[in-house]
Amino acid sequence: GFNVRYFAIPDIGPHIAAQGFAPVPWFPDLFQSGHAAAETKMPRFAKRRRMTRLYQEMAERMLSQQAEARAIIEADLVIVDINEPLIAMLAKKHNVPCVMFNTALPQTEDPGIPPTRSLVEYGPGWLNRARAALLWRKFRIQRRTTAWLANRIGLCPPYELVMQLAPRFGIRASKLESNTMYMPQLRNTHELLACPPAFDFPRPQSAYR
Repeated sequence: GFNVRYFAIPDIGPHIAAQGFAPVPWFPDLFQSGHAAAETKMPRFAKRRRMTRLYQEMAERMLSQQAEARAIIEADLVIVDINEPLIAMLAKKHNVPCVMFNTALPQTEDPGIPPTRSLVEYGPGWLNRARAALLWRKFRIQRRTTAWLANRIGLCPPYELVMQLAPRFGIRASKLESNTMYMPQLRNTHELLACPPAFDFPRPQSAYR
């Protein structure tokens, strides 16, 4: 009985419509048709600068409650891709129930589980747990270093922008989980995992509750 709406950039609209749903364009003037294809042809630094600018502009429009943001605020429930934490923070700011949706493996650090992009094999025992912890530490240092350097040349990566923008959405740093593979995530927020547990390494059962 609910009115289900899919918010997406125009390039994804035809695929959603083919499934029988009516797509709602997400800031279509920022992400115009052909946006994704055009980005692939851009030089790397130009592409990153454009991504930074678009992300900042999107955040400003969400905070000023433009039409797309109002539709989120007025929803009964929003299901948000884990790579779009700004939408989750907007929902949290306005007390809208929110569920994160993950189409891949859990991306948050868990004891004994190496980062998903690591080439190190999983294994039980204290040595492998220590190796996984060391890999996560190395990953965090590399990320902080990269973010610091990128900021100096106007290429602030999205995960760093999320941390910088969070206070404007009324989200304290303590409410964000930053030990993640991709984007920071709101703590104490339900997450739907589309990946069956059988494809993942053994994790604490809390990861699948």
